[in-house]
Amino acid sequence: MGLGELGARVRLIDSDGDELGVAHLPRPVVPGDLAALEQGFPLRVVGVIELEVAGATALLAEVEAAPICLAG
Repeated sequence: MGLGELGARVRLIDSDGDELGVAHLPRPVVPGDLAALEQGFPLRVVGVIELEVAGATALLAEVEAAPICLAG
């Protein structure tokens, strides 16, 4: 099993098509998964596009903010 089968480097975009950054997520990446960048709210995957680029698989995921509430 190769490292590419364990996790995916996923480019995250919002609903306007703006790039938010890159996250590393466990495979398979599916709608409903949570992603996080170094700063900001957690993000929820709402759609995934798998692309074949130069013989390698690349993932593009549309995400939306998934704020969490912490009870104290």
